[in-house]
Amino acid sequence: MEFPQRAFQTLLRLGLEEDIPKSDITTEAIVPHDFLVRAVIIAKQQGILSGLPGLPLSFGNKCRVDFQKKDSDILQPGETIAVIRGPAAQILTLERISLNFIQRSSGIATITQRFVERAGKRIKILGTRKTPPGYRELDRYAIVMGGGNAHRAHLSDQILIKENHFYIAKLLGKSFEAVLQDIASKNAVFQTEVETLEQACIAAKYTDHILLDNMAPPQLEICIKEIRKINPEAQIEASGGITLNNIPELALLDLDRISLGYLTHSVTTFDFSLDIQESIRSISGG
Repeated sequence: MEFPQRAFQTLLRLGLEEDIPKSDITTEAIVPHDFLVRAVIIAKQQGILSGLPGLPLSFGNKCRVDFQKKDSDILQPGETIAVIRGPAAQILTLERISLNFIQRSSGIATITQRFVERAGKRIKILGTRKTPPGYRELDRYAIVMGGGNAHRAHLSDQILIKENHFYIAKLLGKSFEAVLQDIASKNAVFQTEVETLEQACIAAKYTDHILLDNMAPPQLEICIKEIRKINPEAQIEASGGITLNNIPELALLDLDRISLGYLTHSVTTFDFSLDIQESIRSISGG
């Protein structure tokens, strides 16, 4: 998956407007504009790197950024991920914005990798649409860097019938099965969310993509067995209430996919630091 530069540049513009509405008055008061330094970005914990291609964009064209690692690499505390050479004033002014992006992205990649590891190779780990505005593409990229898979990108991407769709249809006088019949007659591929064994058995007749929502492992096991009897080719996904503690139990079931909003709505940012090491005579030196 390619780094989403266009989405990153949009967020970067917003970040610059927010953090530097006029100027960095502290740095201007202390640092000469033509003073050049060499700085490094260092990992402060173990985890997965993501978002590195954004650094040359966020530090600007007056700085040279040399990568020491690549996205999806496993990091250890103390490892250098990038070397930045350029005006000290620019590096200081853009430090926080630059680190914010890679801290969030690497945090998502790191927690994704932990779920992937505990789920095993057979089950795919997916994110959801639970992302802050503007971050959807970057967060999806981070999930892939962590070994996960991208779910639907937006509401125009794929039909996914959820609980509230069925509830409104019920208010309109349509049954659960009638909704699926109608959708199946017009769409070859769609996914539906189910909450009971009865719904699961009905859904298996109309679609190959079934999402078992908020079910405990015993209920999941029963639903999976019945779905397989009706539709052996179904792609069965579980979601809701899944944690690092209980995912090993789910990994024993005949699931194909597990989706987690937790990957992006409860991000623990990765710890990086930027350290200025020395002054240099030119951007290419040092």
